[in-house]
Amino acid sequence: MKAVRIASFVCKKCCLRDPGVSIDTEKDIEKILRLGEYRDFPAGGGLYLRIKPPKKNSNAEHGPAVWVVKRSVRRPGGKRDQISRTLGGWPEISVIDAKVARRDIVEVFERGVDPSEIITRPKGKDALPPNGYITLSARSTFQEVAERTFNNVKRTLRSEKYQRQWWNGLSKAMDAFGNRPIRDVTPDDIGRLLYRDWSRTPESSRRLAQRLEKIFELARGAGALDVNTPSPVKAAVAALGDQAQRTRHYSSLNFQDAPDFYAQLTQRHSTAALALRWIMLTATRSQETRGMQWSEVDFDNGVWHIPPERMKTSRVNKDSNHSVYLSQAHYDLLKEAGEIFGTSGLVFPNGRGNVLSENVFRALFRRMGFVDLSGDVEKITLTAHGMRTSFRTWVESATALDTRVAEQVLSHAVGGEVERAYVREARRTVQMREMLEVWSSYLLGAVTLEELEAKYFGSGHKM
Repeated sequence: MKAVRIASFVCKKCCLRDPGVSIDTEKDIEKILRLGEYRDFPAGGGLYLRIKPPKKNSNAEHGPAVWVVKRSVRRPGGKRDQISRTLGGWPEISVIDAKVARRDIVEVFERGVDPSEIITRPKGKDALPPNGYITLSARSTFQEVAERTFNNVKRTLRSEKYQRQWWNGLSKAMDAFGNRPIRDVTPDDIGRLLYRDWSRTPESSRRLAQRLEKIFELARGAGALDVNTPSPVKAAVAALGDQAQRTRHYSSLNFQDAPDFYAQLTQRHSTAALALRWIMLTATRSQETRGMQWSEVDFDNGVWHIPPERMKTSRVNKDSNHSVYLSQAHYDLLKEAGEIFGTSGLVFPNGRGNVLSENVFRALFRRMGFVDLSGDVEKITLTAHGMRTSFRTWVESATALDTRVAEQVLSHAVGGEVERAYVREARRTVQMREMLEVWSSYLLGAVTLEELEAKYFGSGHKM
């Protein structure tokens, strides 16, 4: 294959050499690669795909394919400048993302922002800002300040999943004014962004406002805004008015019905049903069970150690695990799972061997008929998280077991330092194991409510 000299900057020269070549889809790139030429192929608007030659002693037909932007732009005042910027490689950056990035970078140049201060990154659902310190100035864009803020706060987020949620929650703001200098973002811009969902989804819009406030707070501290600049977020929120306060309650199962429901699950041969049975037996959260690994189970001591990164809240000691003490019912279910999926990796994998989706239980409840169709929107009347409520209510209503121990089983923080010292004693292990053992016996029908009533309250007590 003969190397061809890189095309010059002027678009006409490249287009005249191959008037039939254009890049609109990924298939167009595959056709270009088969041409066997090393040069810049036009994709429109000053965007090019640069095909580089392969390295020496390489059997590859071509080298890297890299997106570049080369065009002339008119600056404020009429002056024209030449842009020459590298965006990144293909296929990591798709055709669509490259064209969006080209549009954004041209808009920034035409606003008169210094090219050396521009940070251009294609948007993507799973794309996170790169690590590193971003220097800000009075001409920094909202996106630049947001990336600096994200790099500061991501250390406090317990997993990559929550880092993505934090960053992707800013997507509407990025679309609205991401490439605008942050000093030009007004309370009216923030208000228009928040208005539509302020009353409809108050929790998510309030969370977005909090993230925006963090970004503007950092901008004032880092020099992108004057320290005396009033917060446009606070002004916008004040203009929007108060939100209706909503408390989320997870739909739960009456503990009296729990044994019958558990029996129904044993008749269903699906991974979701098996995992939900484990959630009920252990009173753990969905993400704790769905991500469970065989390596976390200590069979010698009868304990399942849940690592802190899968817990809902930060632990007092972030290096410590949450311990779930196992009974015979737990061992039987693990044996059942091991016979189906093997005893390495995930205990409850999906069909591809990956972590179950958080929506599998909704689908299971729907198949089991726990759905309300009376309204305009279908409503699932049970949640996996609600099983924890069933357990907690059972402890308080049907037994005389220590509710502080129940809080520990649920991995809730209990009291202050003195009370936490109490629950760290050796007897806590015995009490937690006993509690889950009695609960498992109740779910499996080995002990009835009447028997629990007689054991804990005497024959005259009525629940």
